[in-house]
Amino acid sequence: MGQGSKFKDQLVHDLHDSKHHTADANARFLANQLELSGHSHKAEVLHPGVSRKDTTVTVTSKPLVMEVLHNAAALYSVAGYNARAKHCFGEIYLGLDAGPEYDRQANKINAAIGAVTAEDSFNLVLALTRQALAKNGGAVADALGTVLTEVCHTWFDIPDGKHIMPGGVRLDVTAPPRCPGDYNFPSALIFYPDPAGVMSQLGAGQGQLLRAGADALVKEVCASGELPKGPLSRAVFEAFPDDDELIARSLLGIMMGMIPTTLINVGNCLKMWSGNDNAGFKELAVALMKHGGAASYDRAKAVLFKPMTQTIQGTPEPPAVWRTALKDHELGGIQVAAGDKIIVSILGACHEDLADDAVTLDPVFGGDRSENDHPLHACPGSAAAVGFMLGFINAVVEPT
Repeated sequence: MGQGSKFKDQLVHDLHDSKHHTADANARFLANQLELSGHSHKAEVLHPGVSRKDTTVTVTSKPLVMEVLHNAAALYSVAGYNARAKHCFGEIYLGLDAGPEYDRQANKINAAIGAVTAEDSFNLVLALTRQALAKNGGAVADALGTVLTEVCHTWFDIPDGKHIMPGGVRLDVTAPPRCPGDYNFPSALIFYPDPAGVMSQLGAGQGQLLRAGADALVKEVCASGELPKGPLSRAVFEAFPDDDELIARSLLGIMMGMIPTTLINVGNCLKMWSGNDNAGFKELAVALMKHGGAASYDRAKAVLFKPMTQTIQGTPEPPAVWRTALKDHELGGIQVAAGDKIIVSILGACHEDLADDAVTLDPVFGGDRSENDHPLHACPGSAAAVGFMLGFINAVVEPT
């Protein structure tokens, strides 16, 4: 039996064990508790892959999930995201539908994010992770927070150690704002279909702290007359040279798009593979040794990508996102009315891919941005995220 098949079989078995559905408090304690994300509500099943409860339609099949994400007929809106974002750090282009304003705010920044290659990300994270593990005695969970902090500073100049400080996930709203920890609850507030009360409260409060810190940082950088050093922060400053407020909101928005997905998906891999005396990591180490050669992105992609992808498919972050129907129409054989909430089950699509042995993270990233007809909001940083995750995992398996 091949390595990928072993991981898949073990994952399917483990997903029936309730302990694997209990999210770790240190990695956003309710990240994968689907009840709190509004994903697992009971509904009348009308057709395979789609169901309705009151004015909420839940889509779980891969084809229908991708149909909603592609939105070829402009039937769905993400404007609800910005209605929520106003309560934390302000509107972002992730909450804009297709049009001139989206193009103005997103195109230059997305191009800069897309220019970060998977290989560059892999090499950076591999080196940083090995350094972190050497310094902290091999504490993997601590290394993940350390490395994510350093990557954020390298790419975005945040945390800057003055206006936004380094720090992990927390359950309070006290100044100063922390990075990467304070991005997790604002993300849940905006993107989860029905975030629980504690999510909304912490998301709003921590988002407001981040906004205050980003405003101060942007003001200081602009007063200096110099551009920031980070390639992605520099791209945001260059895109909006006369709009400090938009710079701050855009910086926070793109970082929020990166941090929770990377942190939680890698964290879930670590938890899954550390069971049974690190059996998963040991198997990966043997596979890398058999493949031969020094650590590289191509080697990691060949050996680690499939088991990593299958693990993420089991418990993806985000488990679900949502849209608002703009027009009356039919979806998967049921009638949808304008104004209905559409819950898009990333979990459902990923489980379908897992069952079909489809090794892809497209649902997690909102689509494949390399396609000519990619969804508008397909993640421009998917290659960088994959490089990050592979680099971190490779370093854990081969710390030297």
